[in-house]
Amino acid sequence: MLNALRKLDDGVAKLETWLLVTTVFFLLIFAFVQVVLRNLFDSGINWADVFNRSLVLWIGFFGATLSAKEDTRLSIAVLTKFLPDSAKRITQNVVNLFVTVISGLLTYYSKMFYVDQITFEATDLLFEGFPKAYFTIVFPI
Repeated sequence: MLNALRKLDDGVAKLETWLLVTTVFFLLIFAFVQVVLRNLFDSGINWADVFNRSLVLWIGFFGATLSAKEDTRLSIAVLTKFLPDSAKRITQNVVNLFVTVISGLLTYYSKMFYVDQITFEATDLLFEGFPKAYFTIVFPI
């Protein structure tokens, strides 16, 4: 059972990596096209700036989840370097508990934020007929 969960976790990490690379690619393309259109043709895509800001949020969240998977989040290495192994394990468990509680709170409040976005800003459109609020689904995910 544990092996199946690890395989699922690895599969999700591969999907997140693919989505991260794809999102960065689209961000670069839209930003480049927008700069070219503005500087050379005095025009632009009306929704490109909002779209790019949304993509930056997605990149941040995908990066954060991959960082958590690889256990590369920020830490104070100097503090843990001088601790005995038993204290390192206790410290790591405290940090993991803190991260879990904060993640749970962020998930709860981001779900509330998403529901509010859909409820109260349904008329704020990014594309033709596509509410901008749909891009905030990355928060609770």
